[in-house]
Amino acid sequence: MVESLLNIPVLLAVSASTATSFPLSFTSVYEGSEYAVLNGEARIEFVRSNNYIKYSLKAKGSLLFFSVHKTYDCSVLKIEGDSIVPLEYLHTDSKESKNNVKTIFDWNNKTITTTRGLDRVSVLNDVDSTLWDPLSAQVYLMKLASSQTVGFTHDYQVIEKGRVNPQQAHFEKMMKYETEFKELDTLKVVSKADVGGGTLWLAKNYAWIPAAIEIDGITIELKSEPIIVYPAESSSQRELVESSTTDLIKPEQSEPEPVNSQAPRC
Repeated sequence: MVESLLNIPVLLAVSASTATSFPLSFTSVYEGSEYAVLNGEARIEFVRSNNYIKYSLKAKGSLLFFSVHKTYDCSVLKIEGDSIVPLEYLHTDSKESKNNVKTIFDWNNKTITTTRGLDRVSVLNDVDSTLWDPLSAQVYLMKLASSQTVGFTHDYQVIEKGRVNPQQAHFEKMMKYETEFKELDTLKVVSKADVGGGTLWLAKNYAWIPAAIEIDGITIELKSEPIIVYPAESSSQRELVESSTTDLIKPEQSEPEPVNSQAPRC
């Protein structure tokens, strides 16, 4: 059960349209419990910088008054015109280092390299289509939600611990969802896979960020109102963002850069 709370990003995966309508940044906090014994907390942060996105999730599970363990997931993506591609994924486990995962996407050479623990390395060669790590796929899903209709079904692939996991998401319906801080209009998305799957509710009026996430019977929900900064659209809004916003909205067309050049790191 604790592992389910700490593997929130795994079920959050699908597809998107353009990258231009992403917010500049947001921070959201979640909370959930099961049988009044197991408690979980999570914090999601999204930051756009130049032509890149850094998306991270910190989670903590506790059993009664005893701390269980903490996990950190992070994905770095590059904005290429109207699309996004993952560059790097990192998962760390404060309790079990053997569960740590690092994935590097080399799109120029069509390879994806995954390191598990300290030395278990696997390489996927001849990659001819976009694959997503568990967290970058969530970013892709939020964008898709803004442009697809109810009833839409999407097939996609996620690389998890070096293995390709085919998945399918069904955009089931719009519905009201009562969170701790307010009732939200959400899009319910059911994700199915041979391994994993679950349900999430994306908040329509909050940039389609997750309002709630359910996996293995455990649900976590927004604990408070998320903090969201949008791209400047008026003179007053421009005061909220940096002068580089124009580059974020219309990134230069160029060859993909290696993750260790100008991209942020996890």
